[in-house]
Amino acid sequence: MSFKKIVTPYYDYIVFVVVLLLSNALWKICVRGEDSLDAVVTLLGTDITSFFQIQMQHIAKQVFTIVHIFKPDISYDGLYTIFLARHHCIGIVWGCTPVKQAFIFLCLMLSVSPQSWHKTWYIPLGWAFIYGVNIWRIAIITIMIIPHPEWFEVLHTYIFKLFFYGIIFLMWLLWVKLNQHQTVS
Repeated sequence: MSFKKIVTPYYDYIVFVVVLLLSNALWKICVRGEDSLDAVVTLLGTDITSFFQIQMQHIAKQVFTIVHIFKPDISYDGLYTIFLARHHCIGIVWGCTPVKQAFIFLCLMLSVSPQSWHKTWYIPLGWAFIYGVNIWRIAIITIMIIPHPEWFEVLHTYIFKLFFYGIIFLMWLLWVKLNQHQTVS
């Protein structure tokens, strides 16, 4: 059996992994900044901190609004910090914005066959969905760490990060399958 016959059924998945890894590497090369509330964020050396500060504040406000419904005893500083019970808080840093995931999603969509590019409506729809998933991801993490602050690292770094990339994979897979179906029809 030839290499081509072995790889052909998995071609789309190989493309997904390669594009995911390359777009992630490109992001890390081009965008720099510490994960702190006062970080300076640069894109190829140009300061883009204010763009992320607007995003951070917006996300913090949305997360606070959701979490406050379930936990009315929390408070919000109006910027990037949500204060929880027992002197704990959660700070929304630039890495909490879905900008990187939106960039990766765009790269994935651009890697799909050019015949499907006329359906560019899927990209802004995907960005809106990624935005919503990100807000709910942070809200759920926040709710879960109120009684268990020690869970933050596992929830944030492992479980919900994998979940987020799983959602992006499913969005990409839906797009690929829709386009395969329309190509065959």
